[in-house]
Amino acid sequence: MVIDDEILLLLNIATEEHGGIKKLSEVVGVTRETVHHWLSGTSKKIRDKDWEKLEPFLRLKFLTFPVPELEGLKDLQKKIHTIAVSKGWWENPNSNGKNFMLMVSELAEAMEADRHGNPPSDKIPGFLGIEEELADVIIRILDFAEYHGFDVIEAMREKVNYNRTREYKHGGKKY
Repeated sequence: MVIDDEILLLLNIATEEHGGIKKLSEVVGVTRETVHHWLSGTSKKIRDKDWEKLEPFLRLKFLTFPVPELEGLKDLQKKIHTIAVSKGWWENPNSNGKNFMLMVSELAEAMEADRHGNPPSDKIPGFLGIEEELADVIIRILDFAEYHGFDVIEAMREKVNYNRTREYKHGGKKY
């Protein structure tokens, strides 16, 4: 496991909650030097066998670690859907498959903007074409989720927390 800023923060919290490096090392079953290397940055990675021991102590922190940037998205999701309803987009709802392809079409439009050098948006001044199209993707996703009662915001929070626990490149994926 790569020791990124979030892992380092969780290590510091765990060290404090356990009463210091010595106590944390005893609880986890690693040497004090190992914990010190993790905290000081002299070690950039936690060995798999050590991660297996440490991860349960951090797991609770992962599950409850806040992602404050997501807090306002639930309200935004409701506003997006309210606007879509008011503009008639849900009078005759599309099939799920059609909605998914509309989401994909916004990604295709982002690719087109990229192919054309990412020119300024002609609809939202001050933004580039890719920004506009990625915003459209998110708008379509949140609108769809609100219509169906899907809690994608909490799912995203949990997925972010889960991804924090994954190996580098998720265990060796090429891309």
